[in-house]
Parts: sequence; C-alpha cells; structure tokens
Amino acid sequence: MSRPILFALVAFAAACQVACSSSSSSPSDANPPRPVADASASDAPPSDAGPGDGAAGDGGASASVTASGLSFAPLGAGARRAWSQPDTTKPADVLDVALTAWGDACRGRVPGEQKTLLLYARAVTGPGTYPIKDTVVLGGDGAVGQFSMLEESTFDRSGWPDDVRPACGYDLATHTRWVDGSVTIVRLDAEAVEGSLEARDAAGRVARATFRAPVCLSRTPGTIGCGS
Repeated sequence: MSRPILFALVAFAAACQVACSSSSSSPSDANPPRPVADASASDAPPSDAGPGDGAAGDGGASASVTASGLSFAPLGAGARRAWSQPDTTKPADVLDVALTAWGDACRGRVPGEQKTLLLYARAVTGPGTYPIKDTVVLGGDGAVGQFSMLEESTFDRSGWPDDVRPACGYDLATHTRWVDGSVTIVRLDAEAVEGSLEARDAAGRVARATFRAPVCLSRTPGTIGCGS
C-alpha cells in the first residue's frame, strides 16, 4: 500500500500504500513523487504561522508541531485517512501525516524547494504505539500497523509540458529515510491526528516530534493531497 508536504483525501481506494500517495513522476527523477496527506479547498499561499499556531484544517482542528533532529523546523501539519480496501463500512486504515516547512499544510499550495516529513501507515485505525519500518512498500504490507517515515524535498513542476507534468504540479524526492523508531498516536478521528514520534536514520541521527495534524478533506490542485 502506498502514498508520498498535503492532499486529496477521503475517496480513494489503494491496494498498496505507495499507490495511495504517489503523484505523477517525471522521467528525470530518480525517486518517484509521493504526494501525501489531504489538500484543502483554497489556493491561498502558505501562511507564516509558526509551530503551535498553524491554520485550521477542513475539520476545524488547528495544527501544532514541535520537533528536533530534523533538517528543517516544521511549521504546519496535515493528515488524511482512507481505506486500503473497497469496503468503506470498516474503519479507514490508511493514514498519512505530513509535517511541513510551511504553515498552512491543508490549504496552502505546495511551495518549490521546501522540506516535509511524511508518515505513511496502513492497518492503523486508532490510538496506539506503532513501529517505524524501512520497507519498500510505504506503510508496510502486513496486517499489523506500522509506519514508514521519509524526509522529502518538494519540486515545482507546474511549468512542465502536459505530457510530463505531474498531476498536482509538483514532485517529491526522498531526502532521508528513517529506518526505525516508533510513532505513538493518542488521537485519531475525523478532525485530527495527534501523537508523537522518535526515529533514527541510517546514520544514527535521532529525531523527535509531537504533532496535532488536522485531517484535510479536499483535493485542490497544487496542494499536498492532490492526485492520490
């Protein structure tokens, strides 16, 4: 299952997590793009909100992020929930969380050459502590919940010709893969995802964060969740 800072959310069906979050890739990129969480309805530019006072998402919750050990300081956050199977009578088990370098992750357009931290999970339907795994399939492909965690860079492709331009107008390329650690979710509902994480990359660098990510519901072009 799959997905790649946010979104087009509630109505997608994904067999693997990479597919759920990926946007169109360009032939020149070594790493395929992976749009992530959900986008909001407005095309407003990124806000200047700082950690702890991010813009509200579609569900009304506001974003809040504190982090250390990353190559950037996240200002915003957004999330999406979806189903890995067509049976939407069951709880949504696909979860994407994005911590972004810009403040309005749900509504703001994705800027070029910015950083985002992406958390992808499957088989996560409620609070709990889940391991971070370095797997080929983003979010894992087993029955037990786990996360993939990637620090990525955004690239503006909106001016590319139609036949190679990504559907959302931007690409994501992996900057750092985090190889182990855990994500603790304390709230997971229709309005927001709240939790914390501690992770380690292959070089031994440790990152920690706490976050409240609004659930973004719309899929505005140019925003994080577009194209899933």
